[in-house]
Amino acid sequence: MVWVELQKTLDNLIYKKIIECNSKYSSGRFSKSYRLAENLWDEKLGLHEINFYSPTVSRIDSNLEQYEGPHKEEYLCAESHLKRFVLPDWNVDKLNKICNEIDKESKKWSDYQRFCIVSIHSNNWWSKADINNRYHTPLTTLSSKVRKHINHDHHTAVGGWDFKNFQPSLLKYYRETGLSQPIPQDEATQYFRLCKSGNIYEFFAEKMGLRSRDDVKKPMLTMLNIDNERMVDMKVFHCLAQWFPVLASIIFAIKQDDHTRMSTFLQRKESEIIFGHIVKRFRPHNQPFFTVHDSVITTKKNIELLRNIFRE
Repeated sequence: MVWVELQKTLDNLIYKKIIECNSKYSSGRFSKSYRLAENLWDEKLGLHEINFYSPTVSRIDSNLEQYEGPHKEEYLCAESHLKRFVLPDWNVDKLNKICNEIDKESKKWSDYQRFCIVSIHSNNWWSKADINNRYHTPLTTLSSKVRKHINHDHHTAVGGWDFKNFQPSLLKYYRETGLSQPIPQDEATQYFRLCKSGNIYEFFAEKMGLRSRDDVKKPMLTMLNIDNERMVDMKVFHCLAQWFPVLASIIFAIKQDDHTRMSTFLQRKESEIIFGHIVKRFRPHNQPFFTVHDSVITTKKNIELLRNIFRE
């Protein structure tokens, strides 16, 4: 009921030309953003340049003390290391250049990138666990092009690991959504063997006549998260249904009543594995780290230790 009233209010404000849809931060029906209508602007607002200064105070805006979900100790441990990861001020020209390049990409959040960069340098952090147990900080929002400039304590290089083909692989746990339909052994073996070897995107790229895994990755992740009405029109779903028909029917069934059930399931399972297993085993070593959803980053000397935990 609340959403219905909110939508009516938004529609009314749009009709009166008080607000407008902000296409840069919206993605069709999946997510929408709004801004003050352009005819009401005095001037265009934007962050055009990053200027670093030496912070005099530091703080973390955190919801973890009130958080009542799983992995709380692991989240608090991650939070305790946040302030030691920095973007050195001598890289400011490079960071500005990266953000200027991002400006040219219509769906990228270049101004938000700048905001996160300045927040990190100013020691103004946030540390939040959401309703799907996903953990968010300024570091999780950074572009990978920016993130590679992070170091620890201003001089120590960092690196890390993630799981290749992670979200498609998580379908192995589909029974946790309440579905009991079995997948034929040969179909399950082929699909999850491709996931484990890191070749699931390459497989679909070849079958669809595409050039590389990058041409398949985004459509496949979109397929998993959008509503069924649009999903069934996607080429990648037709390919999935041809080669893995029972798995395709299971994906459809999970989202049949509410397509957000899939994203809820995937995000919670992702957090369970990253924080409930990887971080939980890494934490006793008392070494610095931060997470970016399905990856964990630490200092160079700890990369092999982290790698061994991932392999387990």
